[in-house]
Amino acid sequence: CETVLGIQSVVEIKDFEYIDHLAMQWEENRRASESNSRDVRRFDWLEDYHHHRDSDADSHDGHDDKQSAAPPAGRSQPTSTISADTPPITTTIRGLAAKHAINIGDIVISIPTNALLSIPTTIDRDPVLSRLLGPSSRQRYGWTDHSLEYEVPLLIIAILYHNSLGMDSHLWHYIDILKGAPTDEFLFLWNEEEWLWGRGARGEIGEGVKELAKGIREDVYDMYDLVMGTLVREHPGVFGPPPRRKRNGVDASIMEEEEEEEEGEWTYSFDNFQWAFAMVISRHH
Repeated sequence: CETVLGIQSVVEIKDFEYIDHLAMQWEENRRASESNSRDVRRFDWLEDYHHHRDSDADSHDGHDDKQSAAPPAGRSQPTSTISADTPPITTTIRGLAAKHAINIGDIVISIPTNALLSIPTTIDRDPVLSRLLGPSSRQRYGWTDHSLEYEVPLLIIAILYHNSLGMDSHLWHYIDILKGAPTDEFLFLWNEEEWLWGRGARGEIGEGVKELAKGIREDVYDMYDLVMGTLVREHPGVFGPPPRRKRNGVDASIMEEEEEEEEGEWTYSFDNFQWAFAMVISRHH
């Protein structure tokens, strides 16, 4: 960040070992359950949270609590709770740490204006984008509202434009980081097979979540239709798709596959627009 964008900071990202209170609550609940205590507290979200943790612990210890022998009849189990001498359960989290002591009045972080991705900095100061999407063009298209309705799609166009420049863009290093960012959390980016089975990298999802994700995809489609439709009509040489190759005597199925491949190569295709939307909306404030 300092070399590419000129951001100065006295803090850095580090990994910390942190007490896992959820895991400790689950362990206390499990022990209480085994002892038939009246103070049993069951939480489904805790069970989901620690399902994988218990599986990993069993595989390492070679011990399965579910297969433990039951106590002899007539003999009650001793009450078991987590004592003060029990080592705390920890987990690793990522956070910010000061590089050195910070005094009152010190500047913690300094971000140059040109490092911000915004309409004034990324579009209005760019020699190409300012001509195509600058204030006068936005006024002509009626894109004068500074709400998410137009700000987000314009930033999406800027991201895709700089991505097309490759290493010639001053934002290339940042764009390269975005291209490596995971997208499994964005359900509206799922392919048709994942929608069919209702599964993705995170497993099964509910119908309500699927409907919400599909609604977002429809909103993105409308956004794409409005903004890209206007830009392709006004500036086809810049924003238009590449010309299709002639396919005389080519099988229809092969033609369809080649058309999809060409669309994927188009900088401003709907798939690329969706990806850029995910990158912008997850970082937009």
